[in-house]
Amino acid sequence: MATTNPEIGTSWTKLVATGDEFTLGVGDDQTLTSIALAVTDADSAPEVTGQVMNTPTNTINRALTGPGYLWAKSRKGVAVTAWLHSWTPV
Repeated sequence: MATTNPEIGTSWTKLVATGDEFTLGVGDDQTLTSIALAVTDADSAPEVTGQVMNTPTNTINRALTGPGYLWAKSRKGVAVTAWLHSWTPV
Protein backbone atom coordinates (compact mmCIF):
# COMPACT_ATOMS: atom_id res chain seq x y z
CA MET A 1 0.00 0.00 0.00
CA ALA A 2 1.19 3.50 -0.74
CA THR A 3 0.13 6.76 0.85
CA THR A 4 0.56 9.91 -1.21
CA ASN A 5 -0.59 13.52 -1.10
CA PRO A 6 -1.70 14.30 -4.65
CA GLU A 7 -2.42 17.88 -5.60
CA ILE A 8 -5.85 18.15 -7.17
CA GLY A 9 -6.05 21.05 -9.61
CA THR A 10 -8.92 22.62 -11.47
CA SER A 11 -8.80 20.17 -14.38
CA TRP A 12 -9.36 16.42 -14.20
CA THR A 13 -6.44 14.51 -12.64
CA LYS A 14 -6.25 10.71 -12.75
CA LEU A 15 -5.63 9.44 -9.23
CA VAL A 16 -6.22 5.68 -9.33
CA ALA A 17 -5.96 3.08 -12.08
CA THR A 18 -8.73 0.62 -12.77
CA GLY A 19 -8.38 -2.51 -10.63
CA ASP A 20 -6.61 -0.75 -7.77
CA GLU A 21 -8.23 -0.21 -4.39
CA PHE A 22 -8.10 3.16 -2.62
CA THR A 23 -9.34 5.47 0.10
CA LEU A 24 -9.28 9.22 -0.68
CA GLY A 25 -9.85 12.20 1.59
CA VAL A 26 -8.85 15.79 2.18
CA GLY A 27 -7.25 16.93 5.44
CA ASP A 28 -8.63 19.32 8.04
CA ASP A 29 -6.36 22.10 6.78
CA GLN A 30 -8.32 22.12 3.49
CA THR A 31 -11.57 23.44 5.00
CA LEU A 32 -14.30 24.83 2.79
CA THR A 33 -13.02 22.83 -0.14
CA SER A 34 -15.07 20.89 -2.62
CA ILE A 35 -13.78 18.40 -5.17
CA ALA A 36 -15.53 16.58 -7.99
CA LEU A 37 -14.94 12.88 -8.60
CA ALA A 38 -15.65 10.75 -11.65
CA VAL A 39 -14.92 7.19 -12.74
CA THR A 40 -14.29 6.18 -16.35
CA ASP A 41 -13.96 2.85 -18.15
CA ALA A 42 -11.32 4.24 -20.52
CA ASP A 43 -8.07 5.94 -19.53
CA SER A 44 -9.32 9.37 -20.64
CA ALA A 45 -10.61 12.38 -18.72
CA PRO A 46 -14.32 12.41 -17.96
CA GLU A 47 -16.79 14.62 -19.79
CA VAL A 48 -19.18 14.98 -16.86
CA THR A 49 -19.53 17.35 -13.92
CA GLY A 50 -18.73 14.58 -11.46
CA GLN A 51 -19.86 13.60 -7.98
CA VAL A 52 -19.23 16.30 -5.38
CA MET A 53 -17.21 15.46 -2.27
CA ASN A 54 -17.24 18.24 0.30
CA THR A 55 -14.41 18.29 2.75
CA PRO A 56 -12.96 17.70 5.27
CA THR A 57 -15.68 15.41 6.56
CA ASN A 58 -16.01 13.07 3.58
CA THR A 59 -13.82 10.25 2.34
CA ILE A 60 -14.46 7.87 -0.53
CA ASN A 61 -13.21 4.43 -1.50
CA ARG A 62 -13.51 1.85 -4.27
CA ALA A 63 -16.59 0.24 -2.69
CA LEU A 64 -18.47 3.52 -3.26
CA THR A 65 -17.21 4.32 -6.77
CA GLY A 66 -17.17 0.91 -8.40
CA PRO A 67 -14.60 -0.18 -11.00
CA GLY A 68 -12.72 2.11 -13.37
CA TYR A 69 -10.19 4.93 -13.38
CA LEU A 70 -10.74 7.49 -10.60
CA TRP A 71 -10.44 11.17 -11.55
CA ALA A 72 -10.70 14.29 -9.38
CA LYS A 73 -10.71 18.07 -9.77
CA SER A 74 -11.09 21.04 -7.46
CA ARG A 75 -14.37 22.91 -7.67
CA LYS A 76 -13.10 26.02 -5.84
CA GLY A 77 -10.80 27.45 -8.50
CA VAL A 78 -7.60 26.61 -6.62
CA ALA A 79 -5.62 23.39 -6.17
CA VAL A 80 -6.06 21.36 -3.00
CA THR A 81 -3.94 18.63 -1.45
CA ALA A 82 -5.58 15.30 -0.71
CA TRP A 83 -4.45 12.13 1.01
CA LEU A 84 -4.65 8.90 -0.92
CA HIS A 85 -4.08 5.32 0.24
CA SER A 86 -3.91 3.03 -2.80
CA TRP A 87 -2.97 -0.56 -3.42
CA THR A 88 -3.23 -3.33 -5.98
CA PRO A 89 -5.14 -6.35 -4.68
CA VAL A 90 -3.29 -9.65 -4.77
